[in-house]
Amino acid sequence: MSFLLAALAWSVRAMIFALGLRATAGDVAFLWRRPGLLLRSLLAMYLVIPVCAVAMVKMLDLPRPTNVALLVIAISAGAPLVPRRLLQSGGDPRYVLSLAVTSSVLAIVSVPLSVAALGRIFGVAVGVAPTAVAGLVAKSFLVPFIAGVVVHALWPAVAARLVEPTTKAAVAVLISCSAIALAFSIGLVIENGLRSFLALAALTFVAILSGHLLGGPKLVDRVSLGVLCATRHVGLVMMIALALVPSRGALAVISAYLVAALLVSTPYVIWSRRRLQAITRRDAITPAA
Repeated sequence: MSFLLAALAWSVRAMIFALGLRATAGDVAFLWRRPGLLLRSLLAMYLVIPVCAVAMVKMLDLPRPTNVALLVIAISAGAPLVPRRLLQSGGDPRYVLSLAVTSSVLAIVSVPLSVAALGRIFGVAVGVAPTAVAGLVAKSFLVPFIAGVVVHALWPAVAARLVEPTTKAAVAVLISCSAIALAFSIGLVIENGLRSFLALAALTFVAILSGHLLGGPKLVDRVSLGVLCATRHVGLVMMIALALVPSRGALAVISAYLVAALLVSTPYVIWSRRRLQAITRRDAITPAA
């Protein structure tokens, strides 16, 4: 299992490195020059989703590991895998990069504070140091992303050659490791119960909906924010959940979340891609009319 986790970590960092190979300083600062969109984005990610998770925990009679998972997932913004998913769904690359970087930086501060609050809620010593959280975010996103940006700035030809093979290799490893992890834990997912699974799926749906509604008038921004809100930092989720519940329960709810998030978000990504492609075709035809 340790080898599997190491391979997953490598795939995430390689994918973010490839993202940095495409990035420019203007891309990163894109959202910072649009305070209205920035505010709505942060509102969806850091207020709406956690409030909904707390409401679900209060209103639904769910097992303790599921309650922990709902709250931990809600606070674990700064997802390192989200940029690729957004680019695949047709999101604006500038918004994707800027929001991914901004959320990852904020996670260094917001997640440790939220973890301390969760420890008080569940009456346990979490045992996850703020420096450990900050280090995980830095290692999984900021360091490989900055490395990719540096390569892009100093050796653009090399960056162009590295992007595709690096991305393909990272995706292949990620898919393989995820399939193996799911195969090992499918029994735990079933054991955790249908109500828990539906609760995790509902949280993903709420995340997509809040991002889509708060993304503003442009569909491309709505899609970008919807997918970003629905995709959380799985590394943070795993680290915090393991500190709050026994490893077996944590593995079950994390596996259930991964399956639920995939089932809920995939139709949205497909629908978004088709809508954006239709708009692009319409805009291309309209000037010639």
